[in-house]
Amino acid sequence: MSDTLLEQLKKTEQLPTAPGIALRIIELNRQEDVDIDELSTLLAQDPALTAKVIKAANSTIFGVRREVTSVRRAVMILGLRTVNLLALSFSVISISSGRAPGGFDYRRFWTQTAATAACGRLIADRVAQKSRDEAFLAGLLCDFGQLVLAECAPKVYAPVLDSWTGSSRSVLEVEAGGLGISHPEIGAQLLMEWGLPKRVCRAIAAHHGAILLPDDDPELKTLTQVVQLATLCGEILSGGDLAVSVPELQRLGGEYFNLDGAACSAILTELQEKLPVAAQMLDLEMDELPLAELRKTATELLLRESLALQQQISVVAGDAQLLKLQSDLEERVQTDALTGLKNRGYFDGHLAAVVVRARSENGSIGLLIVDIDHFKRVNDEYGHPTGDELLRRCSAAIRASAGPEDACCRYGGEEFAIVCRGVTEESLLARAEQIRQAIGAVSLEVPNGTLRRTASVGGCVLRGDATPQQLLERADRQLYRAKAEGRDCCFVTTLD
Repeated sequence: MSDTLLEQLKKTEQLPTAPGIALRIIELNRQEDVDIDELSTLLAQDPALTAKVIKAANSTIFGVRREVTSVRRAVMILGLRTVNLLALSFSVISISSGRAPGGFDYRRFWTQTAATAACGRLIADRVAQKSRDEAFLAGLLCDFGQLVLAECAPKVYAPVLDSWTGSSRSVLEVEAGGLGISHPEIGAQLLMEWGLPKRVCRAIAAHHGAILLPDDDPELKTLTQVVQLATLCGEILSGGDLAVSVPELQRLGGEYFNLDGAACSAILTELQEKLPVAAQMLDLEMDELPLAELRKTATELLLRESLALQQQISVVAGDAQLLKLQSDLEERVQTDALTGLKNRGYFDGHLAAVVVRARSENGSIGLLIVDIDHFKRVNDEYGHPTGDELLRRCSAAIRASAGPEDACCRYGGEEFAIVCRGVTEESLLARAEQIRQAIGAVSLEVPNGTLRRTASVGGCVLRGDATPQQLLERADRQLYRAKAEGRDCCFVTTLD
């Protein structure tokens, strides 16, 4: 029945074909060189799609803090690959009619869709930065096959939904028993027919873990692992069975990326905050689920699982080894995998802590934000492996030129944040200049010569009762000033 059903779905007139703009974007991506103006002109032919791409570029999901007002600007800031995948995402999800018969919960479906997409990018930001856009697209489309079944084969899918409701079996088991094929397989096959990226389709096919992970492609394997974890987080925040999803999230998080219960809980907390933003960006109508309550309950379960695991380790290995293991796990959770610097999660907690300490001790702290100039061009012209290597070298230069007690963190993408204690405006500016010069001295051999990049630095010294957010905003403002002054310079101020 499975082959017959899949062929019927491919041929049914109810199944919409890939939107015209999406097909043309796919075709454009097959060219060796994609021109920014050509892509911008193509997107401009669909005003609704243009508005969505610009809206996404300004969303906190993508971490862009400079206002984007045009597709061309979005391409310049986010990069061709990101904008391409965004446009494909919006084009494909627009095909839903919303007219499936009873038994299919659209509101919960779209809540889970938004959560899985946002979480895919969030997890990839921590463990696989160059796959974050593909993780977003795969998360958005991983349950596309379920939507197709509900809308285009309601007579055969309705009994499956009925059997699944209240059952202890997974949806894949119920689908396999009733249809002979699962929705991840159907979705991946249909999206492959439309010409979506093969890697994304393969990750979608394996997002529930029913298919063995590909060992022949390490990047695809990592992408698939990210999407599997994002799927579990999406299920948790859309009201799924926590007794199943939470232990599996902790098990796979630890197996794949050494994420313990605290790290998984932090992901859920950040996801809860970003979920409404993701839904708004995608124009999805989210179910009014108690997100905070679901996240709190999941966190409690994660804590129980973590305590049980720690007790087991303590019995087997002894307290000393347990402490060493806990210390190693904590270090991994707080470290950016690509650069070796501390990650954004660590930065947020550390900045808050040092601000409180500075207030109590009547001391000062300084914050520098470093942006590598025109870094997007490196990825566009030389590819992400070259960009990654440049980031690693710039990170090493930052660490070497910063103070011995400075906290050097990767803030996101090509931006870095350095927290310094006990500094003045003059000494913080000197530190900024050292870092700027160190990055300027970094070089990387590429096929057509030597690649170098400059850096812009903004900073602020805090001496009063301001909040971490105010300190960050003031330092950010100085970074904008450095950009406006032509880049490759530093500006520092004081916040009393």
